[in-house]
Amino acid sequence: MRDFKSAQGCLEKVLACRKFKDNYEAMRYMAYTKNRLGQREEACALYKKVIEINPKDWEANLEVGKFYEMTDVHSSLIYYENGLRLIESEIASQDKINGFSE
Repeated sequence: MRDFKSAQGCLEKVLACRKFKDNYEAMRYMAYTKNRLGQREEACALYKKVIEINPKDWEANLEVGKFYEMTDVHSSLIYYENGLRLIESEIASQDKINGFSE
């Protein structure tokens, strides 16, 4: 079984360090952890902060889309569309690197 309470404590220490306070990857892990602990509002706010810091984070966009599914379908679709657009862009970039083209 995963110990999300311990993970939350560790991530809080990481994010408390000045050097890592705006580390979007640690923030994304914290959002995931909070969501698993049932702290949905805090998790959603963290995912939104991840997007502010790194607008190209498709995972955070998809997660925010999930949060809005039941309460705000329009916002949910916007975040899902952003996430999908970012995934498509990432795939296209990898294809160029690997020598594939349309």
